[in-house]
Amino acid sequence: MNQLRILVAAMCSALALLVLSAFAPIQDKPAEDPKVQAAKILAQKGAYPLKKCAVSGEALDAKSVDVLIDERLVRVCCNDCVEPARKDKEKIFKAIDEAVIAQQTGAYPLATCVISGEKLGDGAVAVVQGTYLLRVCCKDCVAAVRKAPEEALKKLQTAYIEKQKADYPLSTCIVADEALGSMGEPIDYLWGTRLYRLCCGGCRKAVQKNADELWAKLVAARAAKK
Repeated sequence: MNQLRILVAAMCSALALLVLSAFAPIQDKPAEDPKVQAAKILAQKGAYPLKKCAVSGEALDAKSVDVLIDERLVRVCCNDCVEPARKDKEKIFKAIDEAVIAQQTGAYPLATCVISGEKLGDGAVAVVQGTYLLRVCCKDCVAAVRKAPEEALKKLQTAYIEKQKADYPLSTCIVADEALGSMGEPIDYLWGTRLYRLCCGGCRKAVQKNADELWAKLVAARAAKK
């Protein structure tokens, strides 16, 4: 009889724990390290294709807000537009994808699939990963990009650097105007899809802040060299 009472008590205790757990508050997913978030935003920001807020249509400027939605960068004009952007994310992602493809197709640096290495033909597929266009030979390679995007992006970015470095028009740092190599090995810095050759790592932030102005300087230098 004592054993039966012990068994019944144990069963009651287990049932009570089960009921309590059903009503326990759901724990939120731990917030991601702000430094990790900032790195993910920075990795996509240089190639971000939209000039206006994805929600309000207002022009983006230095006060704009950069937010990650499903690991993708979306830029909005103010904090009030963040939640509406989350709610309308599919429409915004579609707009970003279309703009990325339109802007990056012409200067795309590879004639081969970033996954298989096969030559791109008429059946090539455009894949947008974050804010970068990747072209693959078939739909099977789309899944490979999604599974390991870092490797595919590294291959693409290396190709951008090599292509633009071949006819780079300046022998000085685009920011500091110091001779390339005067402060050690020059840095080939890709901001978005554009190559900026720098004298040191400290010049990266200047590129991030004034990319369009510095790019116009490079375009003028290329034209003068030709």
